Amino acid sequence: MIYRGMQADPRDQRIAELEAQLAARDAQLAAAMALIGKLERRIGALEAQLAKNSTNSSKPPSSDGPGVQRPEVKPKGAKRGGQPGHEPHRRELLPTERCRAVSAYKPERCRCGSTHLSEARLHARHQVVDLPSLVAPVDEHQSFACTCLDCGTEVVEPIPSEVLCSAFSAAVVGLVGQLTGEYHLTKRAVERFLRALFGIDMSLGAVCDQEQTIARAIAEPVREAHQAAKQAARAHADETGWRQGKKRAWLWVLVTQVATVFSIDRSRGTPGALKLLGDAFDGVLTTDRWATYGALSIRLRQLCWAHLIRDFVSWLDHRDGAPYAKALLADSKKMFKWWSHFKDGDLSRARFQKRMAKLMPGMLELLEDAAVCPDAKVAGMAAEMLKLRDALFTFVDHEGVEPTNNAAERAIRHAAIWRKICFGTDSEKGSRYVERVLTVVATLKQQGRDVRAYLTDAVHALRHGLPAPKLLPV
Repeated sequence: MIYRGMQADPRDQRIAELEAQLAARDAQLAAAMALIGKLERRIGALEAQLAKNSTNSSKPPSSDGPGVQRPEVKPKGAKRGGQPGHEPHRRELLPTERCRAVSAYKPERCRCGSTHLSEARLHARHQVVDLPSLVAPVDEHQSFACTCLDCGTEVVEPIPSEVLCSAFSAAVVGLVGQLTGEYHLTKRAVERFLRALFGIDMSLGAVCDQEQTIARAIAEPVREAHQAAKQAARAHADETGWRQGKKRAWLWVLVTQVATVFSIDRSRGTPGALKLLGDAFDGVLTTDRWATYGALSIRLRQLCWAHLIRDFVSWLDHRDGAPYAKALLADSKKMFKWWSHFKDGDLSRARFQKRMAKLMPGMLELLEDAAVCPDAKVAGMAAEMLKLRDALFTFVDHEGVEPTNNAAERAIRHAAIWRKICFGTDSEKGSRYVERVLTVVATLKQQGRDVRAYLTDAVHALRHGLPAPKLLPV
């Protein structure tokens, strides 16, 4: 104790100063270590993002850099092209009477110089397909007026309203729909195509008008297709980014056996999914792990194993996750090998189920072990997968359910190509046209029907006040 009037010991003051400096440096060191830990986690996240490619994530192959090594896929079955001993497939010749012109080449003398030849007989036929000179025919409609000689009233016979409604026939409008909806041409490309091939002058605004005519013509058949898809026993769903009015939007797809339907919505969450599926979907839905699908009241669900396998591949870059990834990839390879045998008819469903009954517990146990591994990224992904364990193997016991979501990904790929070419839509009306014409094109292709013929019939029905042609199979 230091009493008043006593001199403080300089050593005690020095010790206090050193302790204060030490405490300050300890605080600085703790802050630096915290910052280092934060930066290490940030660097790890950035490195993991840079390491993503089409083999370990849902990124498309077109985004891969030149250094990405894809696993070599061994060809199955026979080589490409014609097989030894197969029957040749040659172009079938048209009957001679259907040809525009026939050129006959008859010999006049023998190589020996003799002109004494027998009557010529047909030796060979060869046909060359040509293109006609295409100029779109123009039909003129004239309205005449007369004056009544009794009362002096002018009497006019009007041009029918179904003719006056447009300067382009239903066939031309149907072609515009095919060029944009099936072949994904831009509006300027459609304008140039019509002028170059048929001599039709159609402005950019007129192309938009024809698209809106098609949108109205197919509105009811598309609505029926959506209703039928929502009642399907099995379906595949997926979504991809879209642009509407320079703002972010999402294009959804639902693939079923009866129809493939599209929907554009500003939300990637529950509102967008409900617009596509409704609130009473009671079939088996195959999707990826996107959280929105888990928020819906879906009775049965199947996760896409192609996505899961890409997730396992991404674990190979993590030291603590690599052992689990290797084991799960080996089991997945077995599973798909058995599934392939089952699809080929070489393995019965009962035997497939018996083999899977032995494999599934081990795969779930590997996921449980991965969920508690030191690597936070791997553990988090494994935990999310385990939350959906009931949706991992639905395909094993339910007829017609596939283990992958390839059907939806193939269907949405055409829409993604259209988005890259046309950069989305500028308005709600444009989005309605896109989702309706994509629905029509995809559903008609499922049935092997002609797109342009259907769109032409739909526009003709709209102009004459008739019911739209059926889109769904009868």
